Amino acid sequence: MIASGDSGGPSFIIEGGEFKLVGVHSFGATFGLGFGDIDNDLNSSFGELGGDTYLLPNADWIASITAVPEPETYLMLLTGLFAIGTIVRRRKNQHSA
Repeated sequence: MIASGDSGGPSFIIEGGEFKLVGVHSFGATFGLGFGDIDNDLNSSFGELGGDTYLLPNADWIASITAVPEPETYLMLLTGLFAIGTIVRRRKNQHSA
C-alpha cells in the first residue's frame, strides 16, 4: 500500500524466498478526476488517491546493488557457532565420563 509521504520509498517483491527491489514509489491525487471515482467531490472516495511504482529509469541502479550483511548478522552467526560448539563439547565430555 502506498500512501501520502511514501514517494521515493522502495517497492519490493518476494521472489525465491528473497526480497527484491523492483522500483520506487510515486504518490498522487486526482481530486475527483481519477478512474473509478464515484463523484467529482474531494471526499477521499475510491479513485482520488493513487500510487504506483516506476522501474525503468532505475533498472541499472537496482541491478548494481550488492547486499552487505550488517555487523549484527556476524555477531549472531558467531554466537550460534559458539553455542553449537559448547553443546558438542558437553556431549563429548558426558560420553567419555
